[in-house]
Parts: sequence; structure tokens; C-alpha cells
Amino acid sequence: CPRWNEDGNKGESIRVQDLETPSYVLYRSIFEQNVSEMQARAKKLGCQLRPHMKTHKTLEGGLVATNGTKRCIVVSTLAEAEFFANGGFDDILYAVPICASKLPRAARLVQQLERFHIAIDHPDTLTQVLNRPPADGKRWSIFLMVDCGYGRDGVDP
Repeated sequence: CPRWNEDGNKGESIRVQDLETPSYVLYRSIFEQNVSEMQARAKKLGCQLRPHMKTHKTLEGGLVATNGTKRCIVVSTLAEAEFFANGGFDDILYAVPICASKLPRAARLVQQLERFHIAIDHPDTLTQVLNRPPADGKRWSIFLMVDCGYGRDGVDP
């Protein structure tokens, strides 16, 4: 089982049974093929692909998933957003409806990054967000979540 260095190059090999657990193990060639197929499909549809980082939660996986751009990713926690931001990633979408208690932390990411996006799913949340603008002339970038029929998050269409 080869190890991959932070620069994406193959490093020394290690036996699977010698890995510390939990470990994230994948077939890199299949991962890269899947990324290539998804990028091509998004391009054909005229969409910007935003790969989600929640499965691998690694800088190396994010580098592969973004074809090395370190841009346009999706995360599920502010801790993940901070981790990827500190790893050089930008244009991050926090894809969980924001709540007022998380706005100061999100505002720090707005300050740190060129682009950081939050999601809302209720008019009251929009009011809370607009009443707490980020510092230094920065503005919130807001995605409106729409319920697509699962009843989890989002406003009715």
C-alpha cells in the first residue's frame, strides 16, 4: 500500500496491517477517475462542481478533488472550514444552515478568505445575519437552501 506525500507524489510503501486505525484508505486511481468524470459532467452541464470534503476530511483528498485548485469546496462544520482554510483552500461553502451563535466564527472565515459562503433556510436567520455584518467592509455570501422534498433543510420551493 503506497503512501502519498503532501505534494501528491508517491512515498514509501506500508503494509495495510501496519496502518494505525482508524485510517482512510482508497484506490487513488479510482478516486482521480471519479473526480475527472464529475468535473467533465459539471462542465458539460455548465455547472461549477463543489466537491464535499465530509468523507475524506484531508488536505490531500481536497487537492485531488479540486484538481489542485484548492477552490470551490463544501464542508459540514466550521471546524472543517477552518482546517481547509488553514491548509490554503479558498471559496468554501459551509453547507449547514447557519445559526446566530456561529456567526462570529463564520465572520472570521469571511475575513480570512477571499470567498466564504454560508447557507440559510429561514427568514429569521437572514435578519440575524444581516444585523451582524463582517468587519472591514466585507460582506456575507449567502446561499439559500431549498427543500428538495426530503424535509431536512431548506425553505419550501
